[in-house]
Amino acid sequence: MKNYKLQAKDIPTEAVLELIDHIEFTESRWTHVSDLEARWPDFPYKVILAKCDQMIRSGLITGCACGCYGGFERY
Repeated sequence: MKNYKLQAKDIPTEAVLELIDHIEFTESRWTHVSDLEARWPDFPYKVILAKCDQMIRSGLITGCACGCYGGFERY
């Protein structure tokens, strides 16, 4: 059996949105890449950034997926 490589599509979009909403509501700040890493520790950093990039291009969130802190929020 081959090892499965985790991909951006394996991170649930709705779960990312829920985390962004939770952080904004409870801490009144943008969501950082480190917040996403803490929520999905088994996913490589690049995969998390790819998911955020997909969500930015889809118009679901704003922020930066270049590898900086992120600053993600709902669009």
